[in-house]
Amino acid sequence: MKARKIILSAIVLLTCTVAAFSQVYVEGGGSLVFAQHEMQKDVNTLNAGTAFFGGIGFQKDSWLFGFEYARNFWNIDEEGVKNYKENYFLYKMRYQFLFSQIALTPNISLGVNYPQSNVTDFGDTRGFIARVGLDAEFIPFEKSPFIMFLGVNYNLSHLNGTAGFLDSHIGLRLYPFSLARIGENIAKKADVKKNGESEKVEKKIESKGEKFSVKGLLEVQTVKPGIEWIVTSKIPFHYEEDSAVYATLPQAQIDENSLFLNIFATYLLELGDYRVTIERYENNPSSSAEENINKLLSLSQLRAEAMLERLSAHGIQKKNMAATGKGGTIPQKGHFVFRVVKIPSGK
Repeated sequence: MKARKIILSAIVLLTCTVAAFSQVYVEGGGSLVFAQHEMQKDVNTLNAGTAFFGGIGFQKDSWLFGFEYARNFWNIDEEGVKNYKENYFLYKMRYQFLFSQIALTPNISLGVNYPQSNVTDFGDTRGFIARVGLDAEFIPFEKSPFIMFLGVNYNLSHLNGTAGFLDSHIGLRLYPFSLARIGENIAKKADVKKNGESEKVEKKIESKGEKFSVKGLLEVQTVKPGIEWIVTSKIPFHYEEDSAVYATLPQAQIDENSLFLNIFATYLLELGDYRVTIERYENNPSSSAEENINKLLSLSQLRAEAMLERLSAHGIQKKNMAATGKGGTIPQKGHFVFRVVKIPSGK
């Protein structure tokens, strides 16, 4: 029992640690550096060089805060100055502007510069550096544990004078504590792909005149591909007894009615030009012709006309709709049948 408690405590502690540090990142990469102007009185012939960098930090929403170490290797033509290197220790702030799988990330950094060379006086000098830049970041998928980036920085270094230089860089950022999310996101992408394939299959089925679901609430049967369809609801449209209104029904049923109206109106609007005939059917448990004639025909007509008015309120033109009450002659799932015909262009 004691061992079990220890194991459970360790699992809880590990889970909390991973959650707390899931936004901690490490990164590294390489650069090409190009001197823009030289005002350092001891070394005035810097031209170009290479660099590598590495860092660690923390991301909070779109903000990134971290520390970076960079080491520059300069090519110097001046006689007597060889193996000139600069070591930068920087505090760095960035903000991500996310556009799908690409982010534009401006940054600003401040730090110190410790140069190294064979010139003793110059090697003992310490300076300061300020940097602004812009990166383009490539994010493979949501919550990806690795991000590739490339960009440019402008650096202003003060060291026995002031020197400015550009660097173009490429690097990789890794969120080591979120590696467990890879499986989750791969599964998510697989589900998206599967759903997309299902939609394609449904469209193929529709083209063959078979039934398929739209948003889980409609069933569409193709009569003539691209021209004529029969649409039914997979759930009943709820009404108060012997009425065409539903204001006093339970909220869940009112919500179902609203959902159906929104989805069916959207479906019609996406078709473009069309005509739709609204047919309403009622239950006739007694199978009585007298009840059908005296009650159900008029009730179904009232409800069909009420549906026409509600669809009109959702943007469907009245001139493109007709309402017919069918009474209790043919039981129908969902009680409504919508016969939709696309109007040819120019008519």
